[in-house]
Amino acid sequence: MKKLRQFVNHPNFALILLIVINVLVGLFTFQDFGLSWDEPLFYKYADAVGYAYTLAPHLDGSFDVTKTYGPDESHRMYGPAYILAGRGLVYLAENLTGLDRGTLWHALNFLFFQVGLVFLYLLCRRWVSHWAAFAATLLFNTQPLLWGHAFINPKDIPFTVMFTVALYYGLRMVDRLNRDETPLEPVTEAEATAWQNRRRRLMRWGFAAFVLALLMIVLNGALQAFLRGLMAAVYAADPGSLWGRAFHAVAEDAGKVGVDYYAGQLIRLYGYARAALLVLLLPLAALGGGARAWPQASLRFWRGVGGSLRRVQFWPRGLTVGAMLRAVLLPGILLGLTASIRVLGPVVGFFVLVYFLLRGGRRPLGALLVYAGIAVLTMFLTWPYLWVDPLGNFWQVLRHMSSNPLTVLVLFGGQEYTSMALPHTYLPTMMGLTLTETVWPIFAAGLVLAGARMLRKKMDWRDFAVVMVWFFLFFIYVLITQPPMYDGFRHFFFILPPVFVAAGIFFQALADWFPRAPVRWTLLALAVLPGILGIVRLHPYEYAFYNSYAGGQSGIFRQYETDYWLTCYAEAMQPLNERAGESPVVYVLRQPALAAVYAADGVEVRPYKPTDDSMQPGDYLLLTTRTNRDLTSRPEAPVLWTVGREGALYCVMKQVQ
Repeated sequence: MKKLRQFVNHPNFALILLIVINVLVGLFTFQDFGLSWDEPLFYKYADAVGYAYTLAPHLDGSFDVTKTYGPDESHRMYGPAYILAGRGLVYLAENLTGLDRGTLWHALNFLFFQVGLVFLYLLCRRWVSHWAAFAATLLFNTQPLLWGHAFINPKDIPFTVMFTVALYYGLRMVDRLNRDETPLEPVTEAEATAWQNRRRRLMRWGFAAFVLALLMIVLNGALQAFLRGLMAAVYAADPGSLWGRAFHAVAEDAGKVGVDYYAGQLIRLYGYARAALLVLLLPLAALGGGARAWPQASLRFWRGVGGSLRRVQFWPRGLTVGAMLRAVLLPGILLGLTASIRVLGPVVGFFVLVYFLLRGGRRPLGALLVYAGIAVLTMFLTWPYLWVDPLGNFWQVLRHMSSNPLTVLVLFGGQEYTSMALPHTYLPTMMGLTLTETVWPIFAAGLVLAGARMLRKKMDWRDFAVVMVWFFLFFIYVLITQPPMYDGFRHFFFILPPVFVAAGIFFQALADWFPRAPVRWTLLALAVLPGILGIVRLHPYEYAFYNSYAGGQSGIFRQYETDYWLTCYAEAMQPLNERAGESPVVYVLRQPALAAVYAADGVEVRPYKPTDDSMQPGDYLLLTTRTNRDLTSRPEAPVLWTVGREGALYCVMKQVQ
C-alpha cells in the first residue's frame, strides 16, 4: 500500500495515467477507423522498402532501387524511417492476431502518438511544473483533429512526433555541451555610447526593411500580374530583336510550349526570390523595431549574442571524445530519422544551432559538426532513394516538396479553389476553426505571461524563443509564400507543439494563482471539455472536427471539407455488403480501390467517370461530399443511405434508375 501511495503521488503519475487511458481507449477503438486515402499505397511502400535491406541483391549486383518504392513511384520522395521501424511490429501483430495490416498500422500509429505526448510533456518541463506540463499535454491530446489523425495518418503525425523528440534532445544536447556559463560584465560607458550609434543605424535599416517588406506583401498580386505581362511581351517579341534573341536562347522549346508555362516558371522563380528576401527583411525589421521600443533590452540582447559568439570554440580543453559522443550520438540519430520522414527534418538542426549560438558558455563547435555528420549518415542509411545520388536526389526531393506540384480542389468558405491558389487566410482560418475553442486564447495568454516572466528574469528566454520561432517561422512562411495546401493544414501539424508549450506557461500561472488542487483541476477540465466531447460525438471521424466558432459540423457542411480522406467508405460499404447475394455493382467516383478493400465477396467495385454510360439501372454509385461532388454526379439518382455526423454528410450511396 505504501508503494502504491508513492506511485500515485509521483509527479509524473498524471501523465502515466493519461497514456494508460489512451492505450486502453485505443485498444477498444482502433478497428473502428476506415483506411484513409493515402494509406493503402503507403503501407505497400512499407512492404516494398524492406527489399533495400536484403543482402542477396547487393551481393549479386541485381539491386534495383525502384523496387523499394512500391506501386507508387512518388513515394521515393518520402523518407521511410517511420515505416521501416514499424513494419516488423505490424507483421508480428498480424501473425499473432490475424487482423489485417491496415488496421494494425492504425494501432501502431496511435501508439507512436503517445510517444509524442511524452516528449511534449518533457519539453514543457523545461519551463513549467509537472502539473502545468501535464495540463498542456492533455489539451494537445484532446484535440479531436489530432486524435483522429493519430490513427489514420502515417505521415504527418509521425513527423510531428519525431520533430518534437529530435528538438527536445537537441536542446538537451546543447545544455550538456555548454561549459562554464558565466554572466557578462556590466555595461561600460564606452559600450553604451557605441550602442547608441549602432541603435540609430539599426532603427533606420529596420524601418527601410519594414517598408520594403510591406510593399512586397501588399503589391504581390500586382507584381505577379506585371511579370505575367512582361513574359507575354517577351514571348511575343520578334526573334531577331534583343529580347527575342535572349528569350529563345534560354527557351529552346518556345515554339512548342505556350506562354502560360513560361509565365508560371517566372512566377515560381519570383516566389523563391521573394521568400528569400522576406526571410532577410522581416527579422531586420523586427530587430529595428525592438531597438526602438526596448533600447535597454536590445542592448542586453546584442551584448549577449556577441559574448556568446566569442565563446564558441572548436574543441574546448577538457572535453573528451567519449563525453562528446555520449552527448551527440542519440540527438544526431534522431535528427537523421526526422529528416528521413520528411525533408523538412533538418530544420530541427537549424533550431539547435541557434540555441547553441545563444548559450553563454564555452561550446564545442566540433561536437556540433559530429552531430550533423551522424544525422546525415542516419538519413542516408534509412532512405534508399538517396543511395543512388545522395546530393542530387536530396535536392530533387527538396524542390518537389517546396513546390508541392499536386493540384487539388479545395472547398474553403463555400468556394472552390485549387490548392495552388488558396487565399492568405487559409492557414489561420483552418487553425482557428479545427482546434478547440480554448486553444488560441490560452496560447495568447501564455505568450503574454512568458514575456512578463522573461522581462522579470524568472525564465530563460533563449530556449523558449527557439521553440516559439519553430511555430512563427513556418506560420509566417505560409502567409507570405502561399505554398500549395490541401486536406486542412495536416502538412503543418508539426508546428503545433509550440502552441501547447505556450499553453503550459498559462497553466503554470493558473497553478500559481489557484494553489488549491480542486480549483485548478476544475479549470483544466473546462479547458479540455470541448475536445473530449468532440472526440466522443464524432467517433470515428474525429479528424473532421470543427469548433463552435465555425458552427460545428452542420455549420460548415458544404462550406469546408470534412472527411477529405474518405474514411467513410468503410461504413458506407456495410449496407451494400449485406446485399452481396444479389451480386451488386458499385461505381465509385474517387479512390475505388479504397472502397474495394471493404467490399464483400460478390460485390463488384468499378471506377465511375461522369462520361461513363456503362452503368445499368440498379447499379450503385458511391460518392464523397468532398468539394460537393455528390450534388453534381447523377443528381437525379435517389439517395439510399448516407454516412455523416451531426448534420454533415461525408459519403452518399445512390442507385441508378
